[in-house]
Amino acid sequence: MADKPQEIRFKTPIICAVVLHVILIVALLVDWPSAEQPPQDNSYVQATLISSQTRTPSPSPENDTAKGEARQAQEQEQQEQQQEQEQQQEAAEQAAEQQQQQAAAEQQEQQAAAAAAAAAKQEQQQRQQAENARQAREQAAKEAEQKAEADKAAKEKAAKEKAAAEKAQADKEAKQKAAKEKAAKEKAAKEKAAKEKAAKDKAAKEKAAADARKKRMAAAASSDSSALASASGSGEKNSSNAAQGAQAANSMMNVIRHAVEQNWNKPDNLPSGIKTTLRVRLIPATGELINVSVSSSSGDSSFDQSAVQAVQRAAPFNELGNAPSGTQRQFRSFTLTFNPEDVR
Repeated sequence: MADKPQEIRFKTPIICAVVLHVILIVALLVDWPSAEQPPQDNSYVQATLISSQTRTPSPSPENDTAKGEARQAQEQEQQEQQQEQEQQQEAAEQAAEQQQQQAAAEQQEQQAAAAAAAAAKQEQQQRQQAENARQAREQAAKEAEQKAEADKAAKEKAAKEKAAAEKAQADKEAKQKAAKEKAAKEKAAKEKAAKEKAAKDKAAKEKAAADARKKRMAAAASSDSSALASASGSGEKNSSNAAQGAQAANSMMNVIRHAVEQNWNKPDNLPSGIKTTLRVRLIPATGELINVSVSSSSGDSSFDQSAVQAVQRAAPFNELGNAPSGTQRQFRSFTLTFNPEDVR
């Protein structure tokens, strides 16, 4: 309904312009009658008079005036007609120009309307694109949030499962460790008990052997001391008796050897056949030890050192003070061969 007045407004000037053009065309085609005859051509008359005809009398001034007025009237009429035609043509041109302007205005309005429609459509498309982008962003954000929640849930589940597995493994390892420790403790206790029993048995055997050795050594020492005292008493009366001197020296050597063996601490893992020779220096009157050193090594430093320490612990040898003076002189410096196989 709103487009009809605009259509009528555009059609009315067009109809007026068409009617005006029709009127102009009709006015140009119709031969309107003139009130006066057209004037004769004087040039033709002059040419005829010059060539062959007789000279006619020249027109009177009155006729010339009338003709001039008629000519002027005709010229004026022609000028008016020409002016009217020009006015009509100008009006037609103005109408055409107005029509063109109206068409241009309509075209501009149409272009403006089309541009406005295009702008509105573009704006609508932009709004639609913006809405689509917003929805896409919201959807992407929602999907990202859902994915993050799913990842978080999966990580939490994996962490719980890992923690449970680690706890189960730790419990298993703890149980295994406890079982191993218990077994190790039981084994250590058994080994300790066995070692203690073996040590007790060994100590008992060693004590029994030592006691037996001490008894034998004490008996031997008593015998040697008696022999040494007997040799000393008889030596004072019969100093020339070489057999008795040798017996006294042998008895004194046995006393010293028994004392050293009694104070010897046997090293572990001694090879068979091992022996060492010691150089011993004593004070004859008292039997005190001056010095002891290794004269011939066994090749085992620990065994050699144990023998030296046995001599040091056994000194002083007080029995030497009861020996004859000749025997005492023999023990100022002497060698002592120490053989573990001889120790009983």
